[in-house]
Amino acid sequence: MLLRGAEGGLSGAGSVAYNRSTAGIPGAAEKDDAFGSTVHLADLTKDARAEALVGVPAENSDGCVWAARGSASGPVTAGSVNHCGKSFGITGRGDHPKAHFGAALPGVHRAV
Repeated sequence: MLLRGAEGGLSGAGSVAYNRSTAGIPGAAEKDDAFGSTVHLADLTKDARAEALVGVPAENSDGCVWAARGSASGPVTAGSVNHCGKSFGITGRGDHPKAHFGAALPGVHRAV
């Protein structure tokens, strides 16, 4: 769930909840995929509209990150994408056969 901030703090007004069954989110809802275990908002496209990045670390054997594009009213599912660990060459190893890509979403840093 994304809550909107206001001068007085967080507010439920205008909040949005997403899950794997929400229209526009790639993939199918599966038990125990851990959708939403990590969430980060970042303006990746530098257009003053934050994209939502949502970790799905137990998806398949590699884990995924779902990205909702930003809009003037907040992140929207239309046009969203799903990036999984295997597409970046990330796989589990040895005693840890699952990669858990998306288990952590650090802040986005830009060089000044």
